[in-house]
Amino acid sequence: MQQKKNILKESNIGNFIRARRKERNLTQKQLAEFAGVSFTFLNRVENGDLDIKVSVLNKVLLVFHCCAGAMPMERETDEEEELND
Repeated sequence: MQQKKNILKESNIGNFIRARRKERNLTQKQLAEFAGVSFTFLNRVENGDLDIKVSVLNKVLLVFHCCAGAMPMERETDEEEELND
């Protein structure tokens, strides 16, 4: 029996970024400027339409004074596990 993994999903990343941004009363444009990314890129990440590289994610998270370890993880489902085999 394989052990299920904790994983970050793109939609969770986008939702996490959006929630932290709103907690700090920042617009997408402001956060994008602070993180050194484009508004369009940030919008697509928040909507789950685009993957984000770890290096770019770290730039965004630095604006919030947090790290990837603060992000919510999900347990991999049996279906996802089969796809990864």
